Amino acid sequence: MAHRRGRPGPGHRLRHAVDAIVVGIGTVLADDPQLTTRRPGGRGRDPIRIVLDSRLRLSLTARLLALDSPAPTWVATTSQAPPETIRALRTRGAQVLVLPADAGRVSLPVLLKEWEPARSRASWWKAAPKPWEPSSTRS
Repeated sequence: MAHRRGRPGPGHRLRHAVDAIVVGIGTVLADDPQLTTRRPGGRGRDPIRIVLDSRLRLSLTARLLALDSPAPTWVATTSQAPPETIRALRTRGAQVLVLPADAGRVSLPVLLKEWEPARSRASWWKAAPKPWEPSSTRS
């Protein structure tokens, strides 16, 4: 979320205030975001970037893999992910978490359990409509 004139907007302030920002692979494929704060004077604290990608469609050239940031990029995936892509993402510096699937998607309860030790404040879940609807209600 950038300001109209190209300056960092309210989204950058919010990113500075949270421990992590969680996005689905659709957001990354559509927008190629950096998910950093970019606050004036470099005063921002980047959140952990967590991408939910059950089949590892994340491009190795995605901007969030080529950042000069102390905050890590996590990619949560499932056993559907090709092992060679897991290795390639790890080589690019991503922490790849291979988690159980729930109806073909990354299990969010397991992700939250994995993430708990790194979490101390708040997170920002940027999502499309109903991406984590319980499997019992999906058609």
